Amino acid sequence: MSSLPLNIPNSECVIRAVKSSYHIKRGQLTWKAFQPPKGRSVISVIRHAKGNHFCKNQAREIGETHYVGVASLLCGKLRDGGFLVCDQRIGSYEGHAEIDVGVRTPLEDEPSDPETNHRLRTQCQQLLSMACYLKDHEPESDKWNGPDMCSWADESEQ
Repeated sequence: MSSLPLNIPNSECVIRAVKSSYHIKRGQLTWKAFQPPKGRSVISVIRHAKGNHFCKNQAREIGETHYVGVASLLCGKLRDGGFLVCDQRIGSYEGHAEIDVGVRTPLEDEPSDPETNHRLRTQCQQLLSMACYLKDHEPESDKWNGPDMCSWADESEQ
């Protein structure tokens, strides 16, 4: 039996794995960190309710040798911004969730039109503006040694 409820409360953070050279430019997180894979409108995130160490280890597995840290997003702010956030553990792992960006990226062989590209970039930039990037200063460690991945959300609510 699962210990984590399917409904994700607004007060919970979700964590996005951040990869060097894909998501970071000149030391800054970019909107591309929130771009869905080809042919999809959703991005995978990890539920912070599973804890910092769990989130880091999942992010390391996702990012492989390119892992450099995480981006933390507060579910209530995501929903206020019009994004759908839902648990997606079925067929995956407990703690897996997705954020629907609202725009499907074209497949490799599909032409992309400027309007869709603009909407996608705008949505991803909105996610970027809601995120807190936390660089992992010890990416090889199994433990998260930085601040709590969701502590910034408490400060932003004040």
